[in-house]
Parts: sequence; structure tokens; C-alpha cells
Amino acid sequence: MTVRTASLFAQKLLCPPSRLIGLEAGSYEAWCIDEAMFTVMLRLSEGRKLRPKKSEDNRALLKQLGL
Repeated sequence: MTVRTASLFAQKLLCPPSRLIGLEAGSYEAWCIDEAMFTVMLRLSEGRKLRPKKSEDNRALLKQLGL
């Protein structure tokens, strides 16, 4: 099952995605799964890529880190 399918399925059933895979409600693991799936679906709905563009080297990262 893909993230998109699981998220849509959870929406139709009016339950959090973590419940679909049998995680204990209120657990840290359930929160992590629900948060991750929300983030993925938000990015997809905004037309954003799930991964940033791959760069040839780490210059931009090093600059961002101040190195």
C-alpha cells in the first residue's frame, strides 16, 4: 500500500493512518507515522517533490552550514 493510498483510505474511514497498521493509539510510533504521512500528503497536494533536487556536490550544504 502506498502512502497516498493509505492516507486516502484513512480519510475515508475517519481514522488516523497509524490505526490502519495497528499501532497503539497515543503512542510515539503512532504519532510519528501520522505526522510523516501528513507531511507527505501536504507536499504532494502542494505539487512539491518529496525529495529535493540532487546536486552534483555539497557546496550549497557546506555554505548553509557556514563551512
